[in-house]
Amino acid sequence: MLPSLKFEDQEQEQAFLRECRSDACVFLKWTSLVALFLLLAFFWDDQNHEGHGDMATGIRMVFGIPVCLGAWYLARREKAENHINFVTTVFVLLFSVIT
Repeated sequence: MLPSLKFEDQEQEQAFLRECRSDACVFLKWTSLVALFLLLAFFWDDQNHEGHGDMATGIRMVFGIPVCLGAWYLARREKAENHINFVTTVFVLLFSVIT
């Protein structure tokens, strides 16, 4: 029989999951702020390109800033802990598309 990844003690498993989700919320808070500063670097870089640099900056500004701030806000919400993996996945995918 293969070993299981579940705790034998259900209460201990729930405590582990709570702590893991709490740590993930802290990680997402910092990650979303770092991503926001990365957007600023992209804004600066866009100005060095002729042609569509202004359009790229506009797209990143209109969509990127709300995605970063939205992830930061949701990570601060107490109820977000139960869905933090989903919130993080959506944030990473959207930020990747925007950049």
